[in-house]
Amino acid sequence: MSPFAFHAQDFAFSFLSILFEGIPFVLLGTLLSGVIDAFLPARAMARLLPSNRAAAIAVSGLLGLVFPMCECGVVPVIRRLMRKGLPVSCGIAYMLAAPILNPVVAISTFAAFRGQEPAVMTALRLALGFLVAVLVAFAVHAFGGRKVLRPGVLGEERGGRTAFRIPGSEEPAPDAPEPVAADGGSRWWHAIRVAVGDFFDVAAYLVIGAGLASLFNTSVNQELVLPLALHPVWAIASMMGLAAILSLCSTS
Repeated sequence: MSPFAFHAQDFAFSFLSILFEGIPFVLLGTLLSGVIDAFLPARAMARLLPSNRAAAIAVSGLLGLVFPMCECGVVPVIRRLMRKGLPVSCGIAYMLAAPILNPVVAISTFAAFRGQEPAVMTALRLALGFLVAVLVAFAVHAFGGRKVLRPGVLGEERGGRTAFRIPGSEEPAPDAPEPVAADGGSRWWHAIRVAVGDFFDVAAYLVIGAGLASLFNTSVNQELVLPLALHPVWAIASMMGLAAILSLCSTS
């Protein structure tokens, strides 16, 4: 049997299924990012989070309980929050924890493991996800955001706030003051414009991921991966390797 056989109809069905499932989450995230950019005051995050950085990282990791987002939807949200003064380490904590530590994931995990100690599995998934997110955030804080992010993303620190610039955008440089809309109508127009830009920016990666996932799911002979899937050690290692190679979100 051939290891690879492409079927256009199966590929199209799988691709559209993944795309239609993931697009609403991306749309929700980009709409929220537009509202944040237009209406959230510049230093609101610094006032809302605890002054102690360790406590701020822990609180940021729990924000997914309030603002549940998938991996694709959380990217535009976290970029806008960082432009509003959210520290890089806190942003990393939220970005990693939100797709796991939220009510939707808790309910779906409990349902998926019904009859197999669902409460234990759900608690372990949420707790371990939070732990990993917080540990990575502490590592980022220890190394410093400038060593983690691309050069030029972070500007000079002024008034306890480090300016953040979205790479590839035509928005003001990190050290430039943020424009403020004069009235509610202008603010909503600005929010829509930001949301549209973020949507097309993030949706492109979802399309690529959906295409790769659909190609693998419908064209690769499953008998080739079955021996790996049945092995208790190689199953985990192979899936982690595949995740690193394809770089897909959980929706894909």
